[in-house]
Amino acid sequence: MSNTAYGRASMAYRASGLLIHEPASVALALHQKLYAAVTSASLAEEQNRLDEMTTHVQTATSLLTAMRMHMNFELAGADGRRLAEFYRRLQRQIVAAGMLREGSPEWSNITAQIRNVMLGLSKATSRQH
Repeated sequence: MSNTAYGRASMAYRASGLLIHEPASVALALHQKLYAAVTSASLAEEQNRLDEMTTHVQTATSLLTAMRMHMNFELAGADGRRLAEFYRRLQRQIVAAGMLREGSPEWSNITAQIRNVMLGLSKATSRQH
């Protein structure tokens, strides 16, 4: 019985290893969620569904807050400081766009910035595999 339990635990551990992503893959997934939240906020604003827009803005800012809190930017030196500043600026832009009436041009600027990061992360993940 213990061999069976051990075998199942061992198989589960090996399977969980398949679920663990490289850091760039995790970052790409987070940025994809961020992009989806911002584009959804923009669309909701265009359709004058302001409560829904606010929910998407909150999702986007929560994602950015989590990334800012859990990444060790200092470890990456100057590049890390630039990334931390990028996230800080992006968060301010998202909140500001959510407060503007007809902030569509601002939304497209924000989504373009996130798209550029996603493109870089996508290239990084394809090099890892």
